[in-house]
Amino acid sequence: MKKAWKKIVLCVAALTMLASFSVQAAMSDSEDAPEEIVLLSENITRDKDIVNGERGSVVAGVSSEIINESGGNIGFIIQTLCHVECDKIINTAILERYDESRNKWTEVSRYQFTAKKEDFPSGLAELSNSMTIKNQKTGRYYRIRGIHHVEAEGQILNYSSLTDGLLITEFGR
Repeated sequence: MKKAWKKIVLCVAALTMLASFSVQAAMSDSEDAPEEIVLLSENITRDKDIVNGERGSVVAGVSSEIINESGGNIGFIIQTLCHVECDKIINTAILERYDESRNKWTEVSRYQFTAKKEDFPSGLAELSNSMTIKNQKTGRYYRIRGIHHVEAEGQILNYSSLTDGLLITEFGR
């Protein structure tokens, strides 16, 4: 009876492992799929992506926004909002330019903002950062890719946000 029981347990464990490998393989296949390229019309001057946290999660939501400030100037806002006090929040904003000849996005620059619990005596539950990136090429499409890292309650959580492609112009509209 003990041998039969061991065989059953081993079979169940092996099947569980095989199932998890197939799920991981399916996930990695989808990561290699070509990403959708969304280029907004010329009359749109800003775009924002909002990603809500899962119900019961530490993270309430994250967002990235890109703004055409004209003259080759690009504004961005990146936010991470949490339901609880955090030990650390890191916002990383990556500016990407669309390369029409290669039909893909390329990284132009990245900006990282870190906030630690000890630097916020009243509590750290959100981090919001904004800035203007000057002297970019006009007549091109840009987007902001946000990476949001949160450490709280013994957990490490990562979220991402992504704006659509926004045409950066020489003159405002």
